[in-house]
Amino acid sequence: MNGKYRIFYDGDSALCAREMQWMRKLDHTARLELIDIRRQPERLEQAGLVPEAALARIHACDESGRLRTGVDALLGMYARCGLSRLVAILSWPPVKGLLKATYPWFARSRRCWPACLLPRAGRDFFSQ
Repeated sequence: MNGKYRIFYDGDSALCAREMQWMRKLDHTARLELIDIRRQPERLEQAGLVPEAALARIHACDESGRLRTGVDALLGMYARCGLSRLVAILSWPPVKGLLKATYPWFARSRRCWPACLLPRAGRDFFSQ
């Protein structure tokens, strides 16, 4: 382990790439390691992940080596970037339940979603 929260994302998705650009900007304490699985596929094998599974949903490996996927991976990433208000809202059981129910569809269709749905890097709307 390198002591960082490792995120495995699809860099060929404009939406994913924009979100990771935003996270880089918000990661003031350098707690994240953002890994584009299209550019660094060997990192998947090192983490014990299969490419098909990694492309089906976002994956993260926390500082203790625990694997997280989907909404839980995203919430962990947001928490480490200081987006505590956003994490609190998204973690509220009714909201989190809805997110978990819709995430598989969203992940499958992510290439259809324009990057403009996310704020540009540097605009931290959800920070404390």
